[in-house]
Amino acid sequence: MYNITKITLVLLLFLCVPCKSHSQLNIEQKIQDFDHLFQTLEENYPYFGVAKRQSNNWLSKKSEYLELIKNSSDDFAYFVALQYIVSQLNCPHLHVVFPNESMLDGYRRITLEYPKFAKWVEVLEKSKEQSLYWQKILEDNTGQTRYTPQLQVSNYSDSILDQDKIAIMRIKSFLYDNLANDSVRIISFLKKIQDYDYLIIDIQDNGGGSDNYWGKYIVGKISDIPITFPRTQVSKNGSLNKEFYPEIEKWNIATKENTSFPNLPDEILDGSYFIHSYTDTIMPNNPIPFKGKIYVLVNYMVVSASEDFAYFCKAAKWATIAGTRTMGDGNCADPILFMLPNSGITVTHPSIAGLNEDGSFNFETRTIPNLVIEAENSDERLDRLIKHIKTVSANNN
Repeated sequence: MYNITKITLVLLLFLCVPCKSHSQLNIEQKIQDFDHLFQTLEENYPYFGVAKRQSNNWLSKKSEYLELIKNSSDDFAYFVALQYIVSQLNCPHLHVVFPNESMLDGYRRITLEYPKFAKWVEVLEKSKEQSLYWQKILEDNTGQTRYTPQLQVSNYSDSILDQDKIAIMRIKSFLYDNLANDSVRIISFLKKIQDYDYLIIDIQDNGGGSDNYWGKYIVGKISDIPITFPRTQVSKNGSLNKEFYPEIEKWNIATKENTSFPNLPDEILDGSYFIHSYTDTIMPNNPIPFKGKIYVLVNYMVVSASEDFAYFCKAAKWATIAGTRTMGDGNCADPILFMLPNSGITVTHPSIAGLNEDGSFNFETRTIPNLVIEAENSDERLDRLIKHIKTVSANNN
């Protein structure tokens, strides 16, 4: 099964929400909003233990953050304070969002194929009618205009080192809306390189998008047999998590008796986490089989769905991961949304969190490459991987 993961990451920016005629929020309304934010995250956000291990006890700073809210002089200052407070957890899937028409349309399209996303559409539609107020606040104070995500015209590219039998695919994003154009080019390229010895899939700086991209149109196109791999996921026993993902109530509460991972974080065993382990499978998709050696090149900017691809490659031993440690937050599910009651500001946060095979949070330990390649930039890292492959090839001949 493929999750359409992390769509919000590539569409994010600010927020959105309430009333057709909106007056400035008073202090009591701001405090109520903040309390709702704090309580919702406390009950549902999975990574507070990670933050503490990074010397960031966010929950202990409630009074400090509340003072920022109380001291916000107007709605713009209040909005900035909320952004700052949320950003202190340093999580790529936790942020104030700006549910513009493009974002809402994206979820509507995906819901046609994956009905579970109707819940996301419902939240965004509630905020849509009142969004003009907050758009104007942002525009008046920062010059920021309505955010319209653009497809990356040069999202996919490929090249061939014919003499060395090395094929290279470069993919900047796994954005769902890039699939129609990119899939045609991927299929054409795979037909050209079927007898090559090496394939490099360069996903450096890829900020994610859809698991469908890499599942169906990379792995499914290259592999002529089903590829299975393990997944273990956890979720806090919070009401919002269960509202978006009702299936987690069928999972087990994590205990010492039903978990056996060497590096499982202690907080997962405190009685507040559900846990679920299963085997996932990527099925062939009219494949054009490639029998050579595959390298997937990553760097620190690989996150979300691209991180999930890195996790898959390592867990399934489908490819050699080369480069530097990723940003993490893969092997999970789409972040969920909630609105603050008075301002209507919308926040997205992780709900179902992925574990690595040793039980550590993927968000915390990320993916460590099989082959570490340090470099000043992405181009240099690719050049060094090519040199490594040439050396290996020469030694084998």
